[in-house]
Amino acid sequence: MLDDRPRDLVRGDQLRQQFLRDAPSWYGPTGRARYFGSLRGTGCPASGQSRYAAQDGSTLWILDNVGTRKSLLTIDETTGKVIATVLASDTSLIAGAWSLAQPRKGDIGTWLFDANSRKMLFVVPSRRSPSRLNISRDITLQSNALLTSPAWRDAATLMSPGFLPSGRLVVFDSTGRLLRTLGVTPSVGRLPVRVSQHAYQSTLATNSSRSRFVLATRYADRVEIFSRNGPTQLAERPFGFDPTVTEANTRNGPIANLQAARFGYVNVTADDDHIFALFSGKLSRRFHGRENYGRYIHVFDWDGKLVQVAQLDQESIALALHPSSKTLYAVGAPPDPQVRSYPLRSLVSPRGLTQGLGK
Repeated sequence: MLDDRPRDLVRGDQLRQQFLRDAPSWYGPTGRARYFGSLRGTGCPASGQSRYAAQDGSTLWILDNVGTRKSLLTIDETTGKVIATVLASDTSLIAGAWSLAQPRKGDIGTWLFDANSRKMLFVVPSRRSPSRLNISRDITLQSNALLTSPAWRDAATLMSPGFLPSGRLVVFDSTGRLLRTLGVTPSVGRLPVRVSQHAYQSTLATNSSRSRFVLATRYADRVEIFSRNGPTQLAERPFGFDPTVTEANTRNGPIANLQAARFGYVNVTADDDHIFALFSGKLSRRFHGRENYGRYIHVFDWDGKLVQVAQLDQESIALALHPSSKTLYAVGAPPDPQVRSYPLRSLVSPRGLTQGLGK
C-alpha cells in the first residue's frame, strides 16, 4: 500500500522505503545532475500546471499551458541561456497551446498542439531574430474528440491519446486525415466511456527510431507499450493502483471526478533502449497542486521490465531527451523552477545507482 499521508520526498518517505525494501538492487539517487538554468525572471509563470518539454537537437523547448498565463520558452542547450520567451499576453500564437511534440528528424523547431483549433503548429525561430518565433506550417487534425498529446509516430503519421469514443490512440496521416484507432477502450465499471477515457488519460512518447511508442497513465502506475500495428503489452506495475474515479454531471455531460485519485506517471519520454516515466505517487487532496510533480524516474526496457527506479534531486513536471548526447532534461518546480540535465548512464546503470553516483 502507498501511504496517503503528506510526506517530504526530499528527506525520504514510505514510498522510498518500499522501493528500498522490495528492490534494493535497482533503487538509488541519480547524483550526477547538472544545473542547466533557472526559469525565474524569464516571464514563465511557473504555475505548477501541465508543462511539456521537447528537444530539437540544439534547443530545449518548454511549454507552460495553464489558462491565460501560457508561456513558451526556448533554451540554448550549449549555454543553458533562454533564447526566447513568448507569453500568451504577447501573441495569439500560443493562445490555445496545450502540448509539445518531439520534432521529426531534421526539424529545427517544435510542434505545438493548439487544442482550440485542433491544429499542430510547427514553431520555428525567426531567421532574422532567434528571439522571435514564427509558425511555418499547420496541420488540422480531423477529429472531434478532445485530443491531449499528439506526437509524430514517423515522418508521415501522427498519433494522439484523448477522450476518444473508442480505443486508446487515434492515428492521422501527415495532412491530418483520420486513419484509424489503436488499442482497447479503457473501462471503469459502468461509467460512460468519456469518463473512463478521462480517468485513464495518458501521455504519449515514441522511441528514437519511431518504431515503438508508449502510453503512461496519469492516474495509475500503468505503462502501455505499442508497436506500429497496435498494443503489445503492459509494463510491470510497481504498485498496481488504478484510477479512483466517480462520475460528475455537468451541463456539457458527464466528466470524471478525480479528487480522490492518486497521481501515477505525470510525464514520459523514451529512446530506443529504455522508457523513462516520471512518477508522482501522490494524492491530489493531500498535496494541493504539487501532485503534478514527481521525483522518481521509473526506467523500463521495451519488453516492459522495470529495470531501475531513480530519485531526482528536484521535483519535476516534464522530461525531454536528447538521444545523441544521451542526456535527460527535467523541468523543476516553483518557487524556483529549474531545468536540470542527467546523463542517461546515471539512470540506467545499476552499479552507478547502488554505489554512489556522485563519484
